[in-house]
Amino acid sequence: MRRARKLRVHGNNRPPRFRLAVVVQTGTRTAFGRIATGVTDNQGQSAFEVGLAKFSRFLFLVAALLTIFIFAVNIILSRPLIEALLFSLAIAVVSRLR
Repeated sequence: MRRARKLRVHGNNRPPRFRLAVVVQTGTRTAFGRIATGVTDNQGQSAFEVGLAKFSRFLFLVAALLTIFIFAVNIILSRPLIEALLFSLAIAVVSRLR
């Protein structure tokens, strides 16, 4: 333990049989442990994140309503069922990307 007072963190090129380490602290008492604890703490959502979540839900609602509307119009116009569904989904996806 006398050598432990003069410990420094640096690389060495000694062969593996000569390597020796003294563990002074472990877990959350180390610098990395404190950083990991701080990163994993739940800090809640910021106002931007809340607004972004609301906007994402709005875009999803618009795409869903557009899909239903286009599908209904295609069914009323006697288009084939599969083609009507695929066309309405394609239009909803393209409209959401813009």
